[in-house]
Amino acid sequence: MKQKFLKNSLLLFLIAIIMVSCELQEEAIHQHEHNSNLKLYEMKFEELMTNKRFVTSFSKLPKSKKNLTTATLGRTVMENEYGFTIANKPAKVIEDNGNTSYTFLITRDSTDANSFENLVIQTDSTNTTKAVIMKYNLTSPITSSADDSFSFTYNREITPIMYNNETVNETSKQTIICYWVLTLCCNWGGSEHVAGLNCTNTAYTYNTYKEECVNIVDGSSGTSSHSGGSGGTGGANSINTSPVNNCITGNCIDPYEPTPCEKVKNQFINNTTLQEKLNTLSGLTSADTERGFHKFSNSSILQNAGVGTSGAVEMPNVPNGATCTIFAHTHNIPAASTYSIFSWDDLLAFAQLLKEGKLDANNFTAFLATADGTYYALTIENTQNFLQFFALGGDPLFDMNIAMKRSEQVYKYFGGLSSNTNPYIKENSTDNILDEKLFLDFIQDNNLGVSLLESNATFTTFDKVTHNKTTGNIDKIPCN
Repeated sequence: MKQKFLKNSLLLFLIAIIMVSCELQEEAIHQHEHNSNLKLYEMKFEELMTNKRFVTSFSKLPKSKKNLTTATLGRTVMENEYGFTIANKPAKVIEDNGNTSYTFLITRDSTDANSFENLVIQTDSTNTTKAVIMKYNLTSPITSSADDSFSFTYNREITPIMYNNETVNETSKQTIICYWVLTLCCNWGGSEHVAGLNCTNTAYTYNTYKEECVNIVDGSSGTSSHSGGSGGTGGANSINTSPVNNCITGNCIDPYEPTPCEKVKNQFINNTTLQEKLNTLSGLTSADTERGFHKFSNSSILQNAGVGTSGAVEMPNVPNGATCTIFAHTHNIPAASTYSIFSWDDLLAFAQLLKEGKLDANNFTAFLATADGTYYALTIENTQNFLQFFALGGDPLFDMNIAMKRSEQVYKYFGGLSSNTNPYIKENSTDNILDEKLFLDFIQDNNLGVSLLESNATFTTFDKVTHNKTTGNIDKIPCN
């Protein structure tokens, strides 16, 4: 009897252990509710400009009556309204249960080493869009983590972005807006950290969620919050994000980006026949039509460009999945009626390729040889500035103030659609130095986000050039 009692007791004890173990396992599963349908990836700004869903949400920009200055010309209306600039870094894109969010790093003229900010734009399956600025005030240093990501602790402030289709009660003295903020985390490697792109196994990714309420009183706001735990989907008014920041272990140096000189040098390093091809092109400025060639990212071949009925080279038909990395052409004879510098049509063609996602600004160089004996290279440094200047009605970056300024500037410098018979930069100009200064004025004054480099007839030397309006000279920085 005693032995039977002991056996029964032991059995009950084992059952109790199993039940507790199951409860703890269920609790752990609840705390880290993993979503196998969730996707996390990065996209460059120019790539997003070809994404219909993003374009739809990004097009809903706040209205503003502010006048644009040279300093703010490269910003969207939303950026001017809220005083920030979207950094030239890839956005983190999260797809989760019909919602797609885009998280951008943003910067301001005045920075704080103890905080950073993100712009989060989110759209759902009905194309309803909401956006907020999230400011992370650091309460611990940012440290590196597994899957090339980072971890940190923080207090978060939220500022809602008002879109054109939203109305604000001007007579209200107090408004409270609450969001469930879902932050994508990863515990691969043993500790919780911000989910990085290398955390590809969804068994390790999950959301931590917190309700953040913004109390707006007479135009000023403050954020209060309380934690909601881990896993789950938050509430109806939820926002998905994964913080974007460049500072890892106290090193806040931006990821390396090649300079204009390095971009040009890299073209010659990566394309061993480029030097010979450009040398040949220089000798073709006396042909009766323009000549040129191009290269795509999915090919090592420098392909000759087609020539249209007007005698001008045709822009390449870039295959799907590839981008144009090199475009070289001539401005041919007679020298008395050809541009000695890149023309408005040249810039317009580059902008169109960029809009279509067919040009990778970080790896693109344009080369030009003219019958006037001038030789140049051009690179794009700021994609957003460049796209915005050329944006047309219906484009996501379109702004009427910038469009009006563009029309005025094109008329003044190149003749424009109104056929100005006396533009600053003329086809029949004989002053190549003046043409170069005027072109530099055009790209500098309009904050176009491009760089111009002088070269020689054999394309063996390059100098980055700017127009110094104080001295009236062209400043040159050799590409050693």
